Amino acid sequence: MFGVKIRDKGNELMKNIEEENIVRLSEERHKLRKKARESVKKIEEENKKNCNKKRRKATSYEPGDLVAIDKTQFSLGSKLYPKYVGPYEVIMKKRNVRHAVRKIRNAEGSLMP
Repeated sequence: MFGVKIRDKGNELMKNIEEENIVRLSEERHKLRKKARESVKKIEEENKKNCNKKRRKATSYEPGDLVAIDKTQFSLGSKLYPKYVGPYEVIMKKRNVRHAVRKIRNAEGSLMP
């Protein structure tokens, strides 16, 4: 009644059962997590495969090539305007399929995009 636990074999038996349950539940949890990890990995691989199915490699240009750049900003009534800006000359190749370009003639577009 006053916080004193009685020592008997029933308490020890209950402790052992609780410890076994805790061990069993942690093993089940570990198995479920492993199974979930495997299924997520499988789904990620399928998604990557489907995403890359229709991809194509980016075009790489060499220094000296002439290129035109797509317009990204449109205005009202731009249906008849040119869809490209340029021509530009590729000066230098950079990492990740990027290029430094220089404007060639008096055409629409910025000096260095």
